[in-house]
Amino acid sequence: MVIGGSFDRLHAGHRRLLKLVCALRPLRLVVGVTGDAMLRAAGKPGFKLVQPFPARRDALIRALGEYAPACLTVVEVHELLDPFGPSVVDSELTAIAASTETEAGAVAVNARRSQAGLRKLDVFLVGRHMNAV
Repeated sequence: MVIGGSFDRLHAGHRRLLKLVCALRPLRLVVGVTGDAMLRAAGKPGFKLVQPFPARRDALIRALGEYAPACLTVVEVHELLDPFGPSVVDSELTAIAASTETEAGAVAVNARRSQAGLRKLDVFLVGRHMNAV
C-alpha cells in the first residue's frame, strides 16, 4: 500500500488516513512525504509556513509508531521530488489510500501506472468526516 502528502502539522485527517491504512493491514506501507523543493516549485500557498521536510518526516514516523507495531510489517518513508514518487514505478504495490480531497491524485497515479504497463492500484478513501473501517 502507498500513501503520500505533505503531512504538515499532523492533524485529525492525517490520523484518520493512518487508521484506515492500519485497518487494511498491509504487509508493506510506502509513504511519500512531499519534499521542500517540490513544495517550493509548486508554489504552494504559505510555503514559508510549512514545516521543513525533516520535521514533517520525523513527526509522521512518530505517528506511524503509534500504529505500526500493531498493524504494519514494513514501513518505508520516501521524500517526494515529484508528485508520484515510487507509486508509479513500484510493481509490488497493490493499493493506495487517500482522502476524498486527494482522490484525484490516486486517479492520476493509476493513469501513470497504466501508461507504464503496471497494474492499477486498488483505491481506498477516507473522508473528512468518516471514520476508518
